[in-house]
Amino acid sequence: MALGSLPAEFNFMSLREQPEESTIYTCVMCRCPLGDSEDCAFHHVGDRIKLLKAVTSQVEVGEEKIVSSDGHDSGSTYQLLHCGGCTAIVGKFYCATPRHLNFKRHFYALNDETLNCYTIGSADEDQLLPTSEVPITLEKYAILNEELIKCRILLGVIEKRISTLEIEESEDSEEAS
Repeated sequence: MALGSLPAEFNFMSLREQPEESTIYTCVMCRCPLGDSEDCAFHHVGDRIKLLKAVTSQVEVGEEKIVSSDGHDSGSTYQLLHCGGCTAIVGKFYCATPRHLNFKRHFYALNDETLNCYTIGSADEDQLLPTSEVPITLEKYAILNEELIKCRILLGVIEKRISTLEIEESEDSEEAS
């Protein structure tokens, strides 16, 4: 790619390599892990995106390919990226791009506004989530739902047994009178 083909607002300072610290990127809505700094190629300051070579299985790639006709990515074809935990749109996967956006092609572009960044080893005890605020994943939801159904069945059996005991007790008290 020749430098003459780059747009006037583009500069190489807008592409920054990620720091050496291990960072985990999570969804700002549900805190599902979306990726980490090991797979981060660049942070594009101008577009406020992180370009990742790979993402976690929590990121779902939309089936529909969208062709952008306006804005900074005009002429690009991309698929929307959704968080698997809450279905929020977290970015784009660029399938095809015009020449000046070739640096985005075949990368997962996660929007900075949709990410929480956690640097491993940086948490204070104050920042840890209380157990009551830990997000529930779909797997945890299924397990909790099964347990709730079992509890409801058990409660029904107990209620039936108590009713039977109450009837027997009232019959015994009537006979004694």
